[in-house]
Amino acid sequence: MVVTALGFAVMNACAKEASVRLPFIEVAFARSAVGAVALALYARARRRPLAIHNKRLMALRATSGIVAMALTFYALSVSPLGEASALLNLTPLFVAILGAVFLGERPSRVVVAALALGMAGALLVFRPHLGALSRGGVAAVLASATAAVSMVSLRRLGDTETSEAVVTYFLAAGALVTAAATAPVLVVPTPRELALLLVAGLAATVAQVTMTQAYAADVAARVGGMNYLQILAGLALGAAVFGERPGAVAWVGIVAILAAGAAFVWSARRDDAQGVASL
Repeated sequence: MVVTALGFAVMNACAKEASVRLPFIEVAFARSAVGAVALALYARARRRPLAIHNKRLMALRATSGIVAMALTFYALSVSPLGEASALLNLTPLFVAILGAVFLGERPSRVVVAALALGMAGALLVFRPHLGALSRGGVAAVLASATAAVSMVSLRRLGDTETSEAVVTYFLAAGALVTAAATAPVLVVPTPRELALLLVAGLAATVAQVTMTQAYAADVAARVGGMNYLQILAGLALGAAVFGERPGAVAWVGIVAILAAGAAFVWSARRDDAQGVASL
């Protein structure tokens, strides 16, 4: 999930920069197409199976993921990177709720407390903008909710599918859908924009694979909580690349997010220790 956070942060920064001139849906298409081709070639070279067994659940993951992806790129195109990163990472709250309802997972009190602390931190980061919630902000919240459906489905898909198959299918479906939407508004990218789109696609593909592996290996609520790392990475890139500077209130939120991340790590280590002791 650390690799996932860094990969998505790089994708977000590149996508935001490319969206200055390119339509957000075109950026979404490039991200999907680059990732689908790269991952299919990788899976072929490693002789990893790409067959899908649970087609109904994969369709749910692909549909919710495509909607979340489109909303994400729209939010990035019209909102500051730090603000968008904070709102896009409200997903863990939805993941914890869906994991409890549909997967029967009951997160520990430490995980629940860490989720609440991380959510409070995310809201503090976003607090300077609450007075005038933009369309981008609304899109980011909706992206978080639909992304949570995808995240929870990964917990079940990991039982029957390889991570390469899940991500390749999702990206191929995303490329087909966004290609149709891109055609009427296509803008020919410059060489620099092409480079940004290529980096965004590759970084996101690495992040998708590691995220799929993570959700297949652990409790959805705890894995989802690690998404808070993306906020920190987004804030760092926003400051370094776009000159965005968080205020004092936002820094309080950053500290809360760091504390939440530390609580998740402690919880994971404690559970592992208990598991070894029980053996």
